[in-house]
Amino acid sequence: MYRGSAKKNGILRFLIRLTSFGSGGIAGGGLLEFNLKTASQVFVLASVYVLKVVLSNVSYGYTQLPIYMLSRIAIVPFSLFFSRYINGTPHSIPLLSSALAATLNLLIATTRSDIRTAWEGIVPGVISSAFTALFPVLIERTYSRVLANISPETDLLSEQPVYGPGPAEPSGSKEEGRATWQLLHYTSLISILMVTPLVFLSGEFSDISRNCYFLDVPFHWLMVTCGGLGSWAVFFGTFVLTRATSAVTTSFVFTARAAFIVPVMAHFRIPAHSWVGFIICWACCAWFMQVRRKEGKVLGRLRARN
Repeated sequence: MYRGSAKKNGILRFLIRLTSFGSGGIAGGGLLEFNLKTASQVFVLASVYVLKVVLSNVSYGYTQLPIYMLSRIAIVPFSLFFSRYINGTPHSIPLLSSALAATLNLLIATTRSDIRTAWEGIVPGVISSAFTALFPVLIERTYSRVLANISPETDLLSEQPVYGPGPAEPSGSKEEGRATWQLLHYTSLISILMVTPLVFLSGEFSDISRNCYFLDVPFHWLMVTCGGLGSWAVFFGTFVLTRATSAVTTSFVFTARAAFIVPVMAHFRIPAHSWVGFIICWACCAWFMQVRRKEGKVLGRLRARN
């Protein structure tokens, strides 16, 4: 009996420690950490994330995969524009050439005349492409603001590279680590608070309550679990990739992914013009990787000199 009560007290004490300020949670301030100033700085980023997720799902629900990819073809051009005029990141001519050439050839490859389209799928896809491109750009900007709260003497927005896009030189300090985890914590928390009412307003909850026959199917919950883990991995990977590379590189992943997924989902039964477009798009993706690798080496040498 004594051991059982000690175990209960240990669990209760553990939960209190997790939810208390200063310990627990990915941000280090407890699972229920909520600072109004930090939340207000992350609010725009979370809003853009919610809009890009909701609109992209609406677009995919009303159209087929090639048209869905076609409606979101402008992600990379939007990213080049936003990163240049919001964050002030310069872009070299080889970077612009490779990124835009890959986008143009993906456009040629995904253009079809035998697939019916609906405006309910096209319009949300086009709008979501702007939010998808804006999201990694705002990650860079919001991260610098959150870091400034923790370490006021740091101003990452002023530390832009000279030869092409790229993140500021990481120092691996505790302040940068805490800023990263705070950004993840508040973005996910605010996004959940914004999306949850949509489940009731859209009528999804009533549909689930009337059609709950699948709730006891193990395969359904397996797919829900795998989908949740995959979404979390993409959410976390977007932050990590943006911090490690740049917003444009994160957005360019869409082009490479679309050039791989569309022919695979079509079982490689695509028209000849699509094959030409995909092959040239893959070549342009390799060109983009080479350009980013070369610019990274130049930036590394400049930092070593300084």
